[in-house]
Amino acid sequence: MALLTGGGYALRLLTNGDWHGLLVWFAGALFIPSMAIALGVCSGTSKPFEAIYTVWWYLGPLNHAPGFDFMGSTPASSQPLYYLVFTAALLTAAYVGRRARMAYA
Repeated sequence: MALLTGGGYALRLLTNGDWHGLLVWFAGALFIPSMAIALGVCSGTSKPFEAIYTVWWYLGPLNHAPGFDFMGSTPASSQPLYYLVFTAALLTAAYVGRRARMAYA
C-alpha cells in the first residue's frame, strides 16, 4: 500500500532521473510497514510502533539527523542501503515471530 500511495512521487523521481532519490523512496516505503509488522507481531499491539515511529520521524525526516532519515529529506542525511538491510531484518523477525506464534496456537 505504501508503494501504491507514493507511486506518483516515485514516477516523478524516475522521470527526473533521480536514482538516489528513488532508492531512498523505495527503502522508506518498505521500511515503515515492515517496522509496523515486526513490532506488531512481537508486541501484539500497535503502541510500540506508534511511539518508536513518532520519535524516529522527529529525529530523521524532520530534523535531518544522520542515520535516522528514512525519507531522504536531504541527500546528506539519508542512508537507503542501511534501511533496506534493516527492512529485511524486520521482515525476517516478523516472519519468525509469527511462525512461532502459529506453532503454539
